[in-house]
Amino acid sequence: MRRLRLGFILFAMSFLSACVSTGGTGNVASDLQVDKPGVATGREIVKAFDGGILPKDVYNKFSRKDKTRALLAEYRALENSATGQSTYWENPNGKLSGIVTPSQPYQVGSRNCRQYSHKARINDQDIEASGAACRTADGRWIPLR
Repeated sequence: MRRLRLGFILFAMSFLSACVSTGGTGNVASDLQVDKPGVATGREIVKAFDGGILPKDVYNKFSRKDKTRALLAEYRALENSATGQSTYWENPNGKLSGIVTPSQPYQVGSRNCRQYSHKARINDQDIEASGAACRTADGRWIPLR
């Protein structure tokens, strides 16, 4: 019984360290820990980002799931990525994908902010946009308009 418990503990530690070192599974929707206090839910992120920084005419053509993928990638890049480290998202059919890359954090008054870019590939057409987002008092990111 003791060996079984020790084996389970070692397995759990190695699994957790692999997730931390690789940044999770790569699945934006499942890697974002939406149930922790102070972290926005997927629905809140979609509402707050209101289309993110991609042009509205492009974003409005996305399915609901693709909108969520793109916006969660923006949120995850701002929240978890080091300067210049990209977060990738992709539609399972491969016709839509994107890369979100945050810049160096900076402060505006007491608010923490970051600029970022979002390069999307839609049916072999490249779209690129850039913008900034600031952290609210409750710790969530809101894009600047």
